[in-house]
Amino acid sequence: CSCDHTQGVQQTPVVVKTELPLQLHGARTEPSALLKVQGSVHQADGTVVSVQPMIDSGASGTGFADPAFVARSGAVLRPSQQRITLADGSVVRATGEATLTYSVGARDCGSNNEAPPAQFTSTFIVTPLAPYELILGVGWLEQHHAQIGFRERSIQLRVDGIGKQH
Repeated sequence: CSCDHTQGVQQTPVVVKTELPLQLHGARTEPSALLKVQGSVHQADGTVVSVQPMIDSGASGTGFADPAFVARSGAVLRPSQQRITLADGSVVRATGEATLTYSVGARDCGSNNEAPPAQFTSTFIVTPLAPYELILGVGWLEQHHAQIGFRERSIQLRVDGIGKQH
């Protein structure tokens, strides 16, 4: 109806923020061109789930997780209104988002000595990625001041002010 049922109550305007879609490009790249690291996702009950995150400097944001992997890792899938532009130009809605605590294998910079795994907690946008389970995007690389050695197929990160090689 056109009548005012608020009876003098001031309505707060709702601001709808229009966000550009996140970009997800490398997931469709030839496997030989991909940079991957060894990692583990840590569940609340102490269970560890192995994962091999792909590093994708063409993926905007922190990164992406596959819905089946999120379920297997025991993470809570929360709603998300995020849109994602895929490599083929199509735009899809995210399945949701999930926060994961995970670690990646490491060694101290300048030596071949194994170092304790570097542990992180990040929120990932959830979308189908098969055959990939977890993609670390450019936002993750920026956050950790990543220096990528493409020839060596290595990544150097700053973790708690200390250089770690992955």
